Amino acid sequence: MRQSLFRKLTNRILAEQELFGEVLDLGGEKKSEYHRFFKGDFKITVANLDPKAQPDLLLDLEKIPWSIANGRYDTILLINVLEHLYDFKNVLAEIFRILKEKGEVIVVVPFLFYFHPSPRDYFRFTSSALEKLFIESGFGEIEIKEAGSGALSCAFNLLHRFFPEFLIGVMGKICIFLDDVLKTLAALFNKKYSGKEYPLGYFLRAKKL
Repeated sequence: MRQSLFRKLTNRILAEQELFGEVLDLGGEKKSEYHRFFKGDFKITVANLDPKAQPDLLLDLEKIPWSIANGRYDTILLINVLEHLYDFKNVLAEIFRILKEKGEVIVVVPFLFYFHPSPRDYFRFTSSALEKLFIESGFGEIEIKEAGSGALSCAFNLLHRFFPEFLIGVMGKICIFLDDVLKTLAALFNKKYSGKEYPLGYFLRAKKL
């Protein structure tokens, strides 16, 4: 299956994450590939409004409040969903409510990414915006990292759908390598370029305090 560079790099980060207990995947699908990347002993419940996603729980994320009990889940996943939610602040408040004490939320969002309505595409969030949003929503111990960065990686990610599938893997690796070269040269010649100015997207993990 054709994957963007952002998706591939996101999956690498998710494969480093350990989950436990009851996990709620908001806006995911029963067959979401990233489910199999997580480590740990856990059970995933999928919540989605679209029956095609084969959800365990039919849920419209923007119809607040949700019919889910307080402190129900150990971990909540929000993978490439936040940008599709117009009322995202109330969604974050609901996530906080239904998490257990010390429960965690794992979020992935695109940044330098093409328009992708599902059914709507509203926002892009910087790392600064994500940190502030989650602090204001009551979360702490916030970890944020780029899921890919660099001008060439970003350009390729935006254009990957135009290339033959058999070239995508190789070209992605070449772009990552050339971005590393650019970062090294920028440091050597004292240029203001670290690659972080061109994030493909972000991974966030935060805890309910």
